[in-house]
Amino acid sequence: MGLLRAVHSEPYLRAKASEFGRFTGIASFLTAFFVATTWFWDYVVDPLNATDTIALRIAATLVTLVAAALLYRDVRSLGARVALLLAPLCVDGILIEVLSRLEQGPEYGMGTFLYFFIFMPFTCLAQSLRFNVLALTAIALFPTLLHALGFAAHLNMPVYHMYIWMLYGPIVMLVGLFDVLYWRIYCYASQLEQIANTDELTQLPNRRHFLEASQRLLRLAQRDGQSASLLFIDIDHFKALNDLHGHVTGDSVLKEVAGLLVPMIRSTDVIARYGGEEFVVYLHNADETQGAKIAEGIRQRVSAQTSNGLSVTVSIGVAANDNGYGREESIHALIHQADLALYAAKRQGRNRVVAHEARGRISGALGT
Repeated sequence: MGLLRAVHSEPYLRAKASEFGRFTGIASFLTAFFVATTWFWDYVVDPLNATDTIALRIAATLVTLVAAALLYRDVRSLGARVALLLAPLCVDGILIEVLSRLEQGPEYGMGTFLYFFIFMPFTCLAQSLRFNVLALTAIALFPTLLHALGFAAHLNMPVYHMYIWMLYGPIVMLVGLFDVLYWRIYCYASQLEQIANTDELTQLPNRRHFLEASQRLLRLAQRDGQSASLLFIDIDHFKALNDLHGHVTGDSVLKEVAGLLVPMIRSTDVIARYGGEEFVVYLHNADETQGAKIAEGIRQRVSAQTSNGLSVTVSIGVAANDNGYGREESIHALIHQADLALYAAKRQGRNRVVAHEARGRISGALGT
């Protein structure tokens, strides 16, 4: 049950769509091509009556092409899922009518119903396991329903059921096995991504992740006309601390400072260890005043704590894209501006907050 919930989780389904979306679209176009060529077999079986099935085969091809186009455009859209469910049923109904127009059509055409079970697993790779089982079940039951309603009286249903249900179980199990295997790949890839994006010592995101995530958020802020602020945080006299007390103590200080920073930021913000004793925080939809206020709160909280009996302080540089200034700048520009403000804080005596104002000016300091 846990695995069933996992393979229907939104992140997993997004990953499947990203991985197999283009493939399933191409597979659907190939399916449409196959449907278009089936008239050749009509002609081989019954040359005299094959002309009566041309229009039906064209209709089946068009239905399949529409489903393929929707899949190729957006495999996770509602239209794509509806098309994946209804298109095979339409083609099924058309096939039943085609077989009724050919001499010995039902005898020759029973195996044709199996092609759905060949193509559907490929066209539905990007969909959920629940949807795949639903689609295969609907395809298997649809001719039986039509026969019960009197629309497929010419079909030999015992033979049909022998064909379909002999294949139904193995295909469903293979579809389920695919999800199990891909779930393992997905978990492994997620672990690798987490390792690649996480600082091993502090367990904060690393510089690589920060640059990607903050740049994406900054673009959103620029698009929506919102402010964005960046804090560049440096532990004061960290090299001297390492030299006097050793790197084990230094590592302990880094972890404790990281633990103090995390509760101080919002869920919409991004924090990371930038390198060495430096941390960065991207504040989404926060102007310079708000950024400086949050920075001052961080400075006061760190200075009020002791680590291994040591008094630790931080200097913080603040930069923002307020009032439209820097609206087209990258996150690297904000980092550079905050870095300049950080160096100003150090020159002014450390343990303080300095903001980099618009047009390159450095504001006064907050703190001691």
